[in-house]
Amino acid sequence: MRSNLFLLSCLLVLCFTSCQKSIEWNDLVLTPTTPTTPTTPGGGTTTGTLLVKAVSLSLIDTLTALYSYDASKKVIKNQTIGTTSGSKVDMTNIYTRNSSGNIIKYIQINYSASSFSASGYDTAVTVIHYPLGSSNFDYVITQQEFLGFIFSDSTVFTYTAGKITKQTSYLTDFLTGNYIPNQYLDYTYDANGNVSSAKAYSYGTGTTPTLAATYAFTYDTKKSPLVMGNEAFIISSPPSYGPNNYSKYDVVDATTPLNSLYISSTYNYNSNNYPLDATITATRAGISIVTKSTLFYQ
Repeated sequence: MRSNLFLLSCLLVLCFTSCQKSIEWNDLVLTPTTPTTPTTPGGGTTTGTLLVKAVSLSLIDTLTALYSYDASKKVIKNQTIGTTSGSKVDMTNIYTRNSSGNIIKYIQINYSASSFSASGYDTAVTVIHYPLGSSNFDYVITQQEFLGFIFSDSTVFTYTAGKITKQTSYLTDFLTGNYIPNQYLDYTYDANGNVSSAKAYSYGTGTTPTLAATYAFTYDTKKSPLVMGNEAFIISSPPSYGPNNYSKYDVVDATTPLNSLYISSTYNYNSNNYPLDATITATRAGISIVTKSTLFYQ
């Protein structure tokens, strides 16, 4: 099942992609060293405005994210390939849009060494619902097959002045088939329209939610190469909502403080004021990992 918990205990290895990777912190027995900045060009240049590729390298990851767009320059596909902690990474996200450019379906195809599929790839399909006459989706339903059974979860969105301010996820009760609340998040925004903070609440085994984590973001004043708007919440990447690039990202675990995660990013920019490269430092329980990323444009 695809968890909608907002990046809890995860590192944004590529700061402009929705791909999320769990860090195997217990396997790190040596002090991480700063990696060499990746320079593999592949496709695109460093002077454009439309992001087509991001290459990143850290002590435990070598990843490449590729982006495809429709004629209106809206994302219709992104793929992340490489390795993380020595394991293969191959995840493709495909977005189907209607004539108005709105995402109506989102397919995620993800390789997993523990997959029960003969191919090693698991597929999750998310259908996005829009109220009649509205371009703001109100809920999504995700389905994934496992050992012949179809499992579903659902996420409901609440808006204030056109911005998503609450996101509530539900899981299917195996006995009754009904949706039961799993967790919800409250969001706030800064003056520039970036997501500035969030609080995550978990229902656990009871009916009263408890605070699970808090999130705080700080941004630069330059242009983000991937502004997703409300669509960022569909793909679980709210930092991609607004016009700027995050420079600081703190995740404070309310129940296990040692699981708290602190991320800082510094950038160099191209002549169009888009990030040319990024240095991302993630720290948890006193251990830091540095990721170097280079971005390519059309």
